[in-house]
Amino acid sequence: MNHTQSAADFQTTLGTLRNVVLAWPDETICYPGHGPSFRIGDLRPAIEAFLDRDHGDFFGDATWES
Repeated sequence: MNHTQSAADFQTTLGTLRNVVLAWPDETICYPGHGPSFRIGDLRPAIEAFLDRDHGDFFGDATWES
């Protein structure tokens, strides 16, 4: 889950996912501040699908299913 305080903060998070996280190799293991660790390659399709959605002016608590 990700929590943002404003729509601008959420857009920053989306940009980080697009431009930083998805640039990492599939074998990269991520250790988030919450939840279990994961390989980028295992979640790449879910992250890409999340980024493809129109989030409008959303901010607050987000998960891949949001």
